[in-house]
Amino acid sequence: MENFYAGINILGWVIVGLVLIAWLMLLMDYVSLPKIDVVPSFKWIAAFLFSIYNFAVTIFYITGIALLYRRKFFHSFLKPLETMGKMALTNYLLQTAFGLLLFYNFGFDLFNKSSPSLNVLMAIAVFFLQIKFSQWWLKRFHQGPVEWFWRSLTYFKFSENRKKIETLPK
Repeated sequence: MENFYAGINILGWVIVGLVLIAWLMLLMDYVSLPKIDVVPSFKWIAAFLFSIYNFAVTIFYITGIALLYRRKFFHSFLKPLETMGKMALTNYLLQTAFGLLLFYNFGFDLFNKSSPSLNVLMAIAVFFLQIKFSQWWLKRFHQGPVEWFWRSLTYFKFSENRKKIETLPK
């Protein structure tokens, strides 16, 4: 029971800290709200509630996917996400590069030229390509290229990333 009260105490201080950070960010104009008409004196409350909403939705998605993964029915459907997770930094950088190339004006500028539904389909296609690339890469290497490079920089030693020839798929 002592651990429970200690956890509640820590949670209380975390919430107080988040409120202070949100208030300071609002004062320094680091927070921008979506187009919501709010009385100026209550803008900080709206910003704080919007931040809580974003946090809650994020936790909902993470928890939901984790709970679905535990069920056998969804396990095979979510299994390809494992390879994406093993190459998270590589996939994040690749997704950023694809997004910049496809949607911004120094690339194809498709964000302004295509419909939102087509943009969603392109994002799904990029995600699917990343899953296939991650599966292909991890059959041949122990970890993603950026993860390998980051690990090598961390340990000041470039280790072997390629899998042994005997373990490669035919």
